[in-house]
Amino acid sequence: MRAAQGGGSRVTAMPGAPRSLAARLLTLGLVLPLAACGSINRGDQLSTDFVTWMRDADGVADVTAGGTNLLPWAGSATGVVTLEADLDEAAVRGVLEHADAFPDRDEVDVAAVYAAGGFTGTFDVPRAEQEREAVLEAVLDAAALPAAESLTLGPPADADADPDSGCEYVLTVTDDPVGRYDEAASALLGPGRPCPTLEVATPDGAVTVTAREGEDLTGARAALDAVATAHPVTEAHLTPEAVEVRVDAPRSREVTATASAAAPGVAVVVQFGIVTADGASPAALAVADAAAASGAALEVHAASLVTVDVRDVAAALTADAAVRALPQAAEVPVEYRTADDVFTLSTDDGPLADDAPLLTALTATPLRERVESVHRRSGWLQVMTDDATTADDARALGATCAHLPVGTELRLVLGDLDGFDVELRADGPTEPDFHAPDHEDAGSPLVRAFDDACRGAR
Repeated sequence: MRAAQGGGSRVTAMPGAPRSLAARLLTLGLVLPLAACGSINRGDQLSTDFVTWMRDADGVADVTAGGTNLLPWAGSATGVVTLEADLDEAAVRGVLEHADAFPDRDEVDVAAVYAAGGFTGTFDVPRAEQEREAVLEAVLDAAALPAAESLTLGPPADADADPDSGCEYVLTVTDDPVGRYDEAASALLGPGRPCPTLEVATPDGAVTVTAREGEDLTGARAALDAVATAHPVTEAHLTPEAVEVRVDAPRSREVTATASAAAPGVAVVVQFGIVTADGASPAALAVADAAAASGAALEVHAASLVTVDVRDVAAALTADAAVRALPQAAEVPVEYRTADDVFTLSTDDGPLADDAPLLTALTATPLRERVESVHRRSGWLQVMTDDATTADDARALGATCAHLPVGTELRLVLGDLDGFDVELRADGPTEPDFHAPDHEDAGSPLVRAFDDACRGAR
C-alpha cells in the first residue's frame, strides 16, 4: 500500500517571456482553457473530491486522502478507506465498487482496510473487477483462518531485484507460523489467486515462513527442528533455500553443524543470544560475546566493527570493562550507542574507562538535560546542545576540557548557534572556526562562556 503524500506546486515566469500583445493574448488563450479544467493544485483537489465522494457511503467508517501536485493542473492522489467492522461480503463489495466509481478514479490509488472479529486486512483496490474480486476473496479467506490476526497485500521484499515477482501476502498469526503455514498456503495460493508468495509471521516478526506457490519447505523445517530439539529458539526465518535461527545458548559450531546435517540442501545461519554476526572474524565474535555476557548490552552486532547497544553511559562502561578483559579487544574497534540515541562512543584508541571523567561530566545534571548528541572517537569529540542552552550550560561544557588531551578536535553546536570547530591546546581552545563564516557568533555569550571555562580548566 502506498502512503499518502502531500505536495505543492509553483508557477514561475520563464526568461524571455513574450511581451507583445499578440503573444500575451496567445498565452492567455492557452492558459484559460487549462484553468477551466479545475484546480491548479490537481492532486489536492482530487484528494478533497475523493473524501467527499466516499465519506457518506454505506459501510465506510473513515476515509483519508492526500494529493501530489506534479505540475500546474496535473497531479494524483492516494485514498485509504476504512470499512465499518464486521461487514458481510456484499457490503464490502459495495464499498469497493463505490470507490471504483469515483469519476477520476484513474488518478487516485485506493487502499482499503477491512476488520472483522479481531482480524484486519489491508489491501490496494484493483481497477479491474476480476482482480478486485480475487483480492476480496483472499482477504475474506484469510480472515477465516484459525489464529489469523492480519493480512496485507503488497510488493515482496525482493521486488526491486525481481520486478516480475508479483505481490506478496503477509499474514500474521497469534502463534506457530511454521505449523500453520500449510493451511494458510492452501487457502491463499493457487490458480486465480492475486499473489504467488506468502509470508506467515508472528506479530512481532520474530518467526517468519516465506515461500512461493509450489515451493517445498521440508528441508527448512527439518533444519529448524534439529536446532529446536537441542536449544530454545527465539527467532526463526524460513524460506525453501535458507534458514536463519537465533538460539538462547552459548556460541557453538555444533548447533550449525546439526542443522546443516538435517537439511544438506538448505543454507543455515545460527545467531546466538543477543549477538547478530555478519561476516565477523573470530576476534570480533569473542568481543561481541563478551559484551553480551556482561549483562549490560541490549543488542550486539558483530562485523568488522562491533556495535553494542546499551541503555545508558553507565551500561557502556560496564560492557566495555568486560570487553577489555579479552586479549582480542586490542584488535577490534567497538562502538557503544545509548538507547536514547544521544551517545555514540568509539573505543578505537583504548578503554572507554579512559573517558569516564568526561562522560560523567557530560551526563551530570543540568548539562545532560541540554545535550542532544555526543560522538566520541580517538582525538575527536562532537557535542550538540538544544535551543534552551544557557551560558551556565556552556560553562559546564567548557569545564569538560579538563578531561580531554591536548590536540583533541572539538566540534560544537551550542543552542541555536551555527556549529564551530576548535582544537584543544595546552592553554585552552583555538579560535572558533565557524561552519557558516557569514554568520559567525564569536561574540555570543555561549561561545565566550565555553571559551572562558575551557581555558580555566586547562
